[in-house]
Amino acid sequence: VRLQQNGTVWRVAECTLAEEALAASLDRANGPQEQLLLFGRNERLITRDLDRILSDRAIAAVNEGDEARARRLTALAADVAALAGDRPGEAAALSIEGIIERDAGHTANAVSIARRASQLAEASGEVDVIARTLIDLGRAIQADEHGSPETEALYRRVVDLQPWVEDRRLIVRALNDICSNRLESEADLNEGYVYAERSLALAREIHDVIGEAAGEQNIAYAY
Repeated sequence: VRLQQNGTVWRVAECTLAEEALAASLDRANGPQEQLLLFGRNERLITRDLDRILSDRAIAAVNEGDEARARRLTALAADVAALAGDRPGEAAALSIEGIIERDAGHTANAVSIARRASQLAEASGEVDVIARTLIDLGRAIQADEHGSPETEALYRRVVDLQPWVEDRRLIVRALNDICSNRLESEADLNEGYVYAERSLALAREIHDVIGEAAGEQNIAYAY
């Protein structure tokens, strides 16, 4: 907690989870030995929050194209999730490993990993993680076997989870992926346009800038 004085009154200016600070330290650590020392000093922070924060950092590293850092953070997230007994967290970390493999061009291995992650997520029962791993599995299959009908079935399952999903950006992603598949195959441009409109409307409702941009791009392609 960081306090800020305003005259004679002190106010809370910033509040950061202790796990967030530990994740940052683990991210900066110079090798496994330093990481083990950090874990030893902070055993009480080996929690669900820590593994989810590490997974978020891993995804950020993937998006930045830093494969080595992404792999390191994903392994840490998986280890913490296992120690914390966070089965959905294990599924999420495994799914990120699949994304890394897909981006590295190892598409068959990416599909295998993504299937295991999806199965683990289903067994955990955490809806958002189930939805996320289904999307990742669909994208891995699309990369490995372009045009596979299985991908749309996976994305439709995510859309069907909409009443129970907390992070509705996942629904936007699934709708956009269905639309992209339809447009790429030119199977049904009109129906592809309908999915783009649905994704765009939801993205605007929840202020999902990335989803909105993807929806607009799909609509432009449909025209």
